[in-house]
Amino acid sequence: MTAGIRARGIVAVVGALTMILGLSGCGAQKTVPDVTGKNFTEATSALAKEGFAYEAQDGSGQPAVDGTVTEQDPKGGTKTDATKVKLTVRSSADAAQERAAQKRKEKAEKKAQQQNSPAPAEKSTSGGLTQTYAQSACDQRGQQEFPYGYKPHYMTAGAEPMWSPDSVMLQYKATVKNGYNAKRDVTVTCNVRGSNDHPEVFGWLAQ
Repeated sequence: MTAGIRARGIVAVVGALTMILGLSGCGAQKTVPDVTGKNFTEATSALAKEGFAYEAQDGSGQPAVDGTVTEQDPKGGTKTDATKVKLTVRSSADAAQERAAQKRKEKAEKKAQQQNSPAPAEKSTSGGLTQTYAQSACDQRGQQEFPYGYKPHYMTAGAEPMWSPDSVMLQYKATVKNGYNAKRDVTVTCNVRGSNDHPEVFGWLAQ
């Protein structure tokens, strides 16, 4: 009978120890604070307060020291035996890269839009004569008038073309040479009509 009492006592002690150890194990787990969405300083302070270390990386996998926490492992509210929480952070470097990428995207979109936009139609007379072909006709006439040298300055010293329904008048400066290779600047007035296929200079003055 004494042996039976002793055996029951041992079982009771073992059961009590098992319960104590189980309760002790449960008590070792800690709840991970939810730091997702917090800035880096607030997040790491909250983790340290609860006894957690941390490992923080930004979007490029580099160690993070600032920014906003976008993910954490374990997640907030999880009970764990772990002592370290992994943080994914949108750092200031990430933000700078995103801004640069956005600018490159906008620049590429603008360039593509410009390339896809139709070129504005060039102004022309009723016969279809455009300024480009009118200038070409004026150049030919100028070379005939000044065979020793004729250089028009449409871009730097040219007035706006004067359009009429069937013709266009161009006024511009030109540098010309004579047979003695002497240069002088003249003001040219050139009137052209017709079409791009057959432009006709019907008025010419250089003085």
